[in-house]
Amino acid sequence: MKHSIVSILFLFGTIHQAAGQLTITDGYTDKMSYYAGETVTFFLNGDPGSGKDTEGRIYNTEGELVTTIPLGNMSHQKPLGNTPWKTGFGYNATATWDIPVTKPSGMYMLSELINDKDMCNIPIFVKDGTFPSMADIVVVCPTYTDEAYNEYGGRSLYKPDGVGNTTVCFSRPYTSQNLKEGFLKWLAIWARNKHYTVNFITDLDMEHDVDIQNAKLLIIPGHSEYWSRAARLHFDSFVDSGKDALILSGNTMWWQVTCNQVSNSLLQLTCDRGSAYIGDGGGYSDDPITSSDPLLATYHWNEPSLKYSTLGSIGSDYMHGGAAVDYPYTDTPFCYGGFFGFKITLPQSPVFQGINGNSIPSFALHDILHFPTDEYDGTLVKMDAYGDAILDANNDPQLDVAALGFYRAEMLGYDIITDNLAFIPDPNTHNKPKIHYAPFMIFQKTCTSGTIIN
Repeated sequence: MKHSIVSILFLFGTIHQAAGQLTITDGYTDKMSYYAGETVTFFLNGDPGSGKDTEGRIYNTEGELVTTIPLGNMSHQKPLGNTPWKTGFGYNATATWDIPVTKPSGMYMLSELINDKDMCNIPIFVKDGTFPSMADIVVVCPTYTDEAYNEYGGRSLYKPDGVGNTTVCFSRPYTSQNLKEGFLKWLAIWARNKHYTVNFITDLDMEHDVDIQNAKLLIIPGHSEYWSRAARLHFDSFVDSGKDALILSGNTMWWQVTCNQVSNSLLQLTCDRGSAYIGDGGGYSDDPITSSDPLLATYHWNEPSLKYSTLGSIGSDYMHGGAAVDYPYTDTPFCYGGFFGFKITLPQSPVFQGINGNSIPSFALHDILHFPTDEYDGTLVKMDAYGDAILDANNDPQLDVAALGFYRAEMLGYDIITDNLAFIPDPNTHNKPKIHYAPFMIFQKTCTSGTIIN
């Protein structure tokens, strides 16, 4: 889901500026999230011009203008030092916003139209001002993953290829965002109409459980790839206590990361990946922490030394999945052999009831629920001695509930990823493509745990 981004330009509408103004080119905030009632400090860079934009416009999750703030101190600023992606941009504080204590939780945006096609968007994550929150639903926005892919200042955890950059910081602007603005807008409208309360938090907030302890449902909206051990433990504890989770994401919980508060103004994200990792051109290093606490090594979660399989938390992982629709490589036609969504295998499931607003079943057997994506997590299915899936009477794969170690689980639907680049031995001495099954599944880990839909 790396690139399935709804354009903020259309979400937040067209923003006008007067000729000759000093417009906001980029910027960032002093924290990742705020409780309603706290103050946001902005660090803004203005494009040189003959005049100044005297106010900044802040929009809510639904794209509505909620307030303006004065920008009297904005000026043209340049990042400090040779490694701003790691040590921060060092901008001077420009403006503030005192968030009203009654302001609903959501992802707000300080937005500015730079020219006819480009916009500057600075996200502001506002949490429920009631402490601790009593919201029914908590949405965890994938800010760690956004920062891992953020190239602003010259580098991300991926770019340039072959550099092996292992540390980035949050004190810098975004190049682009994977923050699922379209989903968040839809969810805010849906929750309001259904009279649910929703609390929007960030990955950093999952380092502690105070913002989720009273919720009934935890939602992971999309491409939530980078997780710390503390965040995963809090997720599992939430579900193990009998509460529910909804995973709307591919490539979830793939890398372990650490988030370190280096100073009051510098928060860094680290993922070493290990010297054996050759993706993105290689050049990565072993995590020094392995000598003192190998469980915190910042490698992918499938590393046996981490002793914390993603399968045990959410029932699927990227190791058993792979590339799918729209994957930006030339081998796409060879990798993907699926349905451009999920083939429904259990249309009578209560999950599908009432979607159309009545009691009529929403789907028939083998209808396709279209969710095109570019990365899928796969699960364990029953296999024969030759490595082929054991199909049921409807010619569909079957979850291997025993291998997953769950109390109960059902396959609601599935897609197929065929990876011609990874072969498995065939008893007839020839190779065949490895087939992975991406599930639409519902399960309980234990008889007392909550339900997870993934």
